[in-house]
Amino acid sequence: MAADMRAIQPESLYKLHLECEERPDGRKLDAARTTVVTRGGITTADGSAFCRSGHTSVLCGIKAEVCTPATDAPPDRGWVVPNLELPALCHHRFRPGPPSEAAQTASAQLLQLLDASGALDRTQLCIEAGQAVWVLYCDLICLSHDGNVLDVALLALSAALTDLRLPSAEWDATEERLRVKPAQRTPLKLGPLPLAATLAVFDKETLVLDPAGDEEMLCEASVTVAWAGDSMVLLDKTGGCELSLEAMDRCIALSKKRSLELKKLLDCCTQSGEVEKGE
Repeated sequence: MAADMRAIQPESLYKLHLECEERPDGRKLDAARTTVVTRGGITTADGSAFCRSGHTSVLCGIKAEVCTPATDAPPDRGWVVPNLELPALCHHRFRPGPPSEAAQTASAQLLQLLDASGALDRTQLCIEAGQAVWVLYCDLICLSHDGNVLDVALLALSAALTDLRLPSAEWDATEERLRVKPAQRTPLKLGPLPLAATLAVFDKETLVLDPAGDEEMLCEASVTVAWAGDSMVLLDKTGGCELSLEAMDRCIALSKKRSLELKKLLDCCTQSGEVEKGE
């Protein structure tokens, strides 16, 4: 009976779950899915990480390459280029071909969050001002999409940055050439890393943390709040329904609590390599 109702009237079935304050997967409304973070694993990358939350999983690999400074940027700053791929294999809603609008939007948000957080001082990516800088290609691929991919991708990106080790590089002014020592590597000095929490909105007031795929499809709106330490670096709402000030305050409070959990998760991952948290 429940399977039939899920196929015919999914909204009505979900509202019954909300009335009981328990979601179809057994979680409470303010509970996140079990989250796993693992650093390293990609031997051909300069830094990498894997993150899974429920059935949503993202793999991030960072490759550092040398380039000349951008003409429209200070000569002593390198680049960071995050790119999230949502292939057809991760969910049936995606098709082979050029990057989808969802993938392009998420990639732009990842760059925006890195810039807003100040997690990475890009002068660290300078080898010789005006001559050579590092560009970090942060390639993220969604292996399985079951909702809330931005939060998972951001956690994977942040973890991969903590795993990143740059080769030693010097500019030889006499010969006007770059000397790189791949065997000598150093980590970056990172500030507070951005971490995000997304909530789905139902009936303008009911908030659901870390929405799964079905919940994303059924909700009226969603709110994503990102934090870098104690600083809010993103407050983004999508969808048409209005939110009261009280509901928005609850979004901020729940996102802050979730970001602290993710920070603890990331710190443990940095120390031990892998950690899992279940709600």
